[in-house]
Amino acid sequence: MSSRFTLRKLSIFFTAIFVMFLSMQITFAQPASLSLAEVLTGLQSQSGGFTMAEKNDFLRKTVLERGITFRLSTDIESELLRAGASPSLMSAIRTKAPRINTIKNVKNPAAKVDFSKIWVDYDVVEKGQKGMRIHNKFTVRNLKNVPLYMTVRIIKAKGGAVMTPANKTLEISKPLNPGYDNSVYSDYHVFVPYSQFRLPAGKHNLKVDADIFYQDKELLKHLAVHNFLFTQPGRPKTPTLRKQGSVVSSRIWIDYNVKRNGQQGMVVHTRMTLKTLKSRSLNMVVSLETAGGKKIMARAGGTNKAKNGQVAFYRRVIPRSNTHRVSNLTVFIPYREVNVTRGKHNLRLHVDVLDPGANNNLHVGFKAFSFTRP
Repeated sequence: MSSRFTLRKLSIFFTAIFVMFLSMQITFAQPASLSLAEVLTGLQSQSGGFTMAEKNDFLRKTVLERGITFRLSTDIESELLRAGASPSLMSAIRTKAPRINTIKNVKNPAAKVDFSKIWVDYDVVEKGQKGMRIHNKFTVRNLKNVPLYMTVRIIKAKGGAVMTPANKTLEISKPLNPGYDNSVYSDYHVFVPYSQFRLPAGKHNLKVDADIFYQDKELLKHLAVHNFLFTQPGRPKTPTLRKQGSVVSSRIWIDYNVKRNGQQGMVVHTRMTLKTLKSRSLNMVVSLETAGGKKIMARAGGTNKAKNGQVAFYRRVIPRSNTHRVSNLTVFIPYREVNVTRGKHNLRLHVDVLDPGANNNLHVGFKAFSFTRP
């Protein structure tokens, strides 16, 4: 009897341990909501080579999935729009913003910051480092003994963050602790070392973006954006591009009503000669447009498209010699990908060879054709 009782207690004990472990795993697996700083960093990040549209789409999905920690005020909305937030991302942020009664440490509704001016001193030396000192004049009201911090970010005039040598967004934060109900800061400054600017040699149009945050990273006040010209010492690197080749087209023709993989479509044939392009990785692209040259855009969900959304089909070609003859390079275009309304249309194929290594698009030719959408 004692043995059974002991086994039963052990079973209950290990079951409890398993439930607790499973609960911990579930807790740890839940991703944290995004802060304002994380959204801004995602928009301004230069790593990964993503376009602004791609960054906006990724952030929109992440916001909808994980939520956010901040409410959308006028200042925050302006900050996000300056960083390049799209209408769809702003809509997701409005949808996922926490309700007032779910936010911890409710802020004083009378709290405010009155901004006066921002100015910059250049070529200042602090602790043996040369850099720039960013000054701000402002008054903090109704926030006595509330811990805050001021953050300055260095961004590019045309958008995107300036990165540090450690591949992080260049931003400097400094604690701010108002000691009075009306605390006047006539010269609250932040020092940014030049060594933290990861930029190619030459002149760059940049901006200082200054903000004041609560300790929980909620934006209290956007102070100002200050434009300045920054010169990175050294000799600018001139990108070395490969010698541009050329293409000579002899014929483009079409076979209609061809069936491949269960799809009805047309086969586009191209005969051409590629010159001075030996061993390069090229792409022949066949895009669709009207007879007048207006781009035909891909249908919703279509995958055969260029970056601008135009219907486009690609074929890789690597020339084996400096005079490489292509007798018949084919591309299959399913009729369902021809995104036009019902009726008869006069269209044309636009054929190019893309040479990324020389940053060059080589035009092959056009081919007019008639298409009827039943």
